[in-house]
Amino acid sequence: MDDGIAVSHHRRDDVVIVGYDFYHGNDEPGAPRVFHNSRTLSEHGVITMPYLKNLDQIDKDRFTLVGLPLKVIGAEASPIRAVALV
Repeated sequence: MDDGIAVSHHRRDDVVIVGYDFYHGNDEPGAPRVFHNSRTLSEHGVITMPYLKNLDQIDKDRFTLVGLPLKVIGAEASPIRAVALV
């Protein structure tokens, strides 16, 4: 799915957060594939969360996600403990 299709699909469904079970940002220089979904979705107001585990265990279309971040001083991002309330 290309970036434009992904964004229009997620915005149509009012998705505000997209979780991945892999790294979804820019690939290493010279990598055979390039994933820019994170930036594209971010530009459209969708938050992305990489490296989530057990996504296949969530069997509902809608659920509550709680992200508990670490308190890191001087950083713009932090690892989180993600908890799905289904």
